[in-house]
Amino acid sequence: MGEQPTAQLPDVADTGDALAGVDLRDVLARVLPALPPAQRTVLVLRFYEDLSVEQTAQLLGCSAGTVKSQTSKALEKLQAAAVPGGNR
Repeated sequence: MGEQPTAQLPDVADTGDALAGVDLRDVLARVLPALPPAQRTVLVLRFYEDLSVEQTAQLLGCSAGTVKSQTSKALEKLQAAAVPGGNR
């Protein structure tokens, strides 16, 4: 289908059905403190500070692979907490 041009931009991004009705701020406030420090740090650097994988790895003194795996694990935990019935 692809992108459709429109004269007016939507007020909020379409996050898909999986997150419909979820207050993302509530999920983040609840789950971020529960993440292990390394996972929390990687998420903050990657998504709040908008650093690349390589920049994050250099700052933390670890490999890019470690940053990727910690990011993946943390995002999986966030998704599980955000999606109703998704807690593992």
